[in-house]
Amino acid sequence: MNLMLKAVPKRDYKAFGAAMNDPQISAASIAVPYPVTAEYVAERLGKSAKAERSDGTINERGIYAGGTLVGGGSIFTNDSGEREIGYFIGQDHRRKGYASLAAYALVKLYRALGHVGLLVAHHLPENIASGKVLEKAGFKACGTENMTNAKSPTPIEMCRLELQVETAVDPVTVAPLMWDDVEPIFSLQDDRKAARMAMSGDAISFDLFKQRMERMLVADPKDAGMSIIWVGGKRAGYVGYGRKKDGKLAIDYQVARNYWGQGIATKAVYGFMQALPDVAQRETMYAVVIADNIGSQKVMEKCGFTEARRAMGYSILHKRQVEQILYQR
Repeated sequence: MNLMLKAVPKRDYKAFGAAMNDPQISAASIAVPYPVTAEYVAERLGKSAKAERSDGTINERGIYAGGTLVGGGSIFTNDSGEREIGYFIGQDHRRKGYASLAAYALVKLYRALGHVGLLVAHHLPENIASGKVLEKAGFKACGTENMTNAKSPTPIEMCRLELQVETAVDPVTVAPLMWDDVEPIFSLQDDRKAARMAMSGDAISFDLFKQRMERMLVADPKDAGMSIIWVGGKRAGYVGYGRKKDGKLAIDYQVARNYWGQGIATKAVYGFMQALPDVAQRETMYAVVIADNIGSQKVMEKCGFTEARRAMGYSILHKRQVEQILYQR
């Protein structure tokens, strides 16, 4: 069963609202109203996307099964300052195992974005099924507690569950580019297969690469910036952004091939996005991924990017037209 968590594009706001517009979902939540209006959905998803860009206090995603939006889930900072998950499945899509998959996927996303430590969840005492779903995802019941109810002045009793997410053995960090980094990371750009996947086409020679790095080191933060990806004290790649000819900001990254498939790109890109200077965070960020690069598509989606459009474009490295996906966040 293929289930994915993706940031909800505006074209899916209506489907998101339809799935959420359920008295049962409202009754099980301390925040979701009933009925759910289009205005509520637009405000909720808009605020969530803005908060994710600015301070990372929430990661709101749509739950998709086979390309169909079947519910929603989020990782958010609760009133106690703890990281918490919540989810819902639309009425037409229940009893298909989606809830268990969604809870597991949210925990996986929590790890993928580089979060560690305590993760909590809550459910109504009478909602035994939700408790079982969370326990399958690794949570352990920790009694009950009264919580503030956004829909009523009366606190509501909720069952509390906790999951301790372990610290990564080789933590992934990003640090601003220094001149000492230039030569070591050139080997990444000089890897033609990796460069084709990353769509990096101007760094064919070391001289050209150095020129690009020199521009990055003195660039105005509103126009460009770059950081080195470090894993266990070793350089593993880079992630950066720059202003394109059309005036839009676009992000790109590259990870050394021996680090592929370990979730490093997701942690690095997400951490880099959260640390962007305010002048860059206020703008929409774009990214271009070739359609063959499934791994990078997953990275973009986990980091809150949504697909804007697809188009054919000429690739210098491929020496032919390739299908490209434009993402935005």
